[in-house]
Amino acid sequence: MASFPVQPGHDEVNDADWARRLFASLASEPREVVSFAYFDPEWRYLGMRHSAGERGAADVSIREIMRDVLSLEARLVLMAHNHPGGSSSASQDDLAVTAKLARTLDAIGVTLVDHLILGADGFTSLRGEGYL
Repeated sequence: MASFPVQPGHDEVNDADWARRLFASLASEPREVVSFAYFDPEWRYLGMRHSAGERGAADVSIREIMRDVLSLEARLVLMAHNHPGGSSSASQDDLAVTAKLARTLDAIGVTLVDHLILGADGFTSLRGEGYL
C-alpha cells in the first residue's frame, strides 16, 4: 500500500500540488466526476472510488461510500470533484452533500478530512473555507 506524506490536520492536505497529484484524473474530465480516497489512521492509501455524473452534476451514493469505508476499514476519507471549465466555488448542493456525508461518517468514527473542488480557476478546500 502506498503512503501519502500527510498527517491529520497537516496543511499539506490543502496544498494545491498534492491535491492535483492525488486527483489528477479529474483535471481532464469533460463532465463532473466525484472521487473519494480512503486512508487508514496513519494515512496509508487504501483505495479510491470515482463516480461520473450527467449534465454537470456528479452523483454521490452515500451507501456506496459507507460500503467502501467498512470494507476497506478506512478511518479517513478525502473527497474531491471537478467543475469542468468552471469556478472552484462550492454550490449549495456541494455544501449539503458534504455536510450529510461528514455527519454519516462521523457516526461510525470516520473523518471526512476535506472536500476539494477543482475548477479552471484552481481549487477550493471546504475545510479551509470552514465548512468542515
